[in-house]
Amino acid sequence: MRTTPNSGNRIYLLGLIAIFWIQSGQATPSGTSQYSLTQNQKSGKTLSLNEAVRLAFEHNYDYKSQQLALRQVQIQYDTAWSQLYIPQINLQMQSGSNWTLENVPGTPSGMAGADPNNRARGYPASSIGLALGQYTLFNFYRDKIQFEVTQANYDRAQQRFAEFERNLRFQIEGLYADARINQDVLSASLRSVETAKAIYELMVSRKKVGKAGDDDVSSTNSDLLAANGAYEAANASMLGALSSLSSTLNVQFDEGLTLSTPVDFKPVRITPAAALAIFKSTGPTYRDLYTNRLVADLQLELAEKNRMPLPTVSFSGITLSYGNSYGANGNSQYANTGGPSGAPAGQLNVGVTLNLTLPILGPNGFLGSRTIESTEIGRDLAQISLDKGVRAAQDQIQQAVQQLNALEKNVATQKQIFDNDSKLLVDVFSKMSQGKATRLELRDAIREAFGAEGSYLTQVLGYYKQKLNLALLIGVDALPGEEGGKR
Repeated sequence: MRTTPNSGNRIYLLGLIAIFWIQSGQATPSGTSQYSLTQNQKSGKTLSLNEAVRLAFEHNYDYKSQQLALRQVQIQYDTAWSQLYIPQINLQMQSGSNWTLENVPGTPSGMAGADPNNRARGYPASSIGLALGQYTLFNFYRDKIQFEVTQANYDRAQQRFAEFERNLRFQIEGLYADARINQDVLSASLRSVETAKAIYELMVSRKKVGKAGDDDVSSTNSDLLAANGAYEAANASMLGALSSLSSTLNVQFDEGLTLSTPVDFKPVRITPAAALAIFKSTGPTYRDLYTNRLVADLQLELAEKNRMPLPTVSFSGITLSYGNSYGANGNSQYANTGGPSGAPAGQLNVGVTLNLTLPILGPNGFLGSRTIESTEIGRDLAQISLDKGVRAAQDQIQQAVQQLNALEKNVATQKQIFDNDSKLLVDVFSKMSQGKATRLELRDAIREAFGAEGSYLTQVLGYYKQKLNLALLIGVDALPGEEGGKR
């Protein structure tokens, strides 16, 4: 069901004014109205909802910032993974050359009888080494628990980014729907102006042939002025809605832009219990609080292991090196060295270290008792926050579903009122053509019909936004029954 009213009613409304005009015996308007329709002329530019969402992801500053922030967290996660599973390996290379400019007289090198070839010729001396730093083999999973904390925080960052994406998309949908409804209201206001203008010009023409008086002309002119004022207000409201959408998208709209995606009224059926079940699976608040509880459990497990005399087994490191040098006479002399800390040449050394630490007494109490108690308190606080969050969400979901059901009834009621007022307008015109209704009755019927249309559109917008609020609360892109995410 589209928000736009039956197009047949619109055509009929404009048609009845034309028939009314013909009955007056005048084929040419008087041209006394000062109202211009140039504000409603379209530029031919259109923007669909999907295009608006795409523009938001391409140009919104906050979205770009969130992308970079997520990348930083991912780098931290990758670093933690590498520290846990991959040892640090360094490649060291060195090369140098020396030249002897002169053997200094009076020194052993410059004494008579010294070998004149005893000087450095600039031949290179090079070395290359591969070093494996200390690497923990086993420490009773303490390093793995710490990594799981980092992993939980990374998962949380991914969830928050996905929720930011959904929030931004829903924000665009809400702003787009607001602007589109204002566009429809503006269209209805324009029809009201056109109708008031036609009736005014009709009265002017009828006055010329003696079928209407000054009161009729003045009254219809007042109606036209009121319709113009309502149109200007609707136009300002639509421009404001478009400005909000443009600002969020960070895109400048062309003048006369038309939003092409209609706001549909599609009822959904969901109970508070079903919504709460979805919330416990995908709700952003629940997942965030659950991650806090998970991290608290891991920190408690780590604290309990740290207080115990559990050994740590690790490599002390491996170093492999190879070098070459040349003698004073230019002959090559190679040396192969290996092992850490200046170990003798030709050796490959592997060191294994076993560390045992037992925190018997210190600032954290006997056997780290204060640390354990503090960590347990943190775990209990995380559980309380989780339970409290679920309880608060249950109330919010209950209210959101009730409000959604109430809005659905309001939409149905307002649609019935609009249909009734549209039928009444047809009946009044039929009676007026038979001389059984007055112009004032027709004016009132027109006002009621256009007013009912605006109220109906407003109720549809409220229902649409409430569906977005509920979907955001329980963490889904679309509520049950909204196939393909279409609202």
